[in-house]
Amino acid sequence: GTAPSPRDPEIAARKVGVRRNGIARIRIKCPRTASRRCRGSLTLFAGRRRIGRAKFTVTAGRKAVVRVRLSSYGRRLVRRRRSLRVTAVLSSRDASGRRSVVFRRITLKRRR
Repeated sequence: GTAPSPRDPEIAARKVGVRRNGIARIRIKCPRTASRRCRGSLTLFAGRRRIGRAKFTVTAGRKAVVRVRLSSYGRRLVRRRRSLRVTAVLSSRDASGRRSVVFRRITLKRRR
């Protein structure tokens, strides 16, 4: 893949805890160089299967936590395996309309 542009938002964590209620809190950074804000969706995939999705809006130069509710299948996988490698797809559009898609492998870990 290509290197992300310095204007693209990014996923700040490599390991993310999943709570009992199936919510993963994933930190997103919107670079200062973005125009005003980053807005889009964060989707989690286990293999080809989508296990969670959430929308977000982050002001340029800030970080925010996106709460992604896992599907019942995703919760079951995390519960059984304790940790699960997933692909996080960050699809966004900045205030000037420029689109970007960023892929990142992260690990979901079951919290006690």
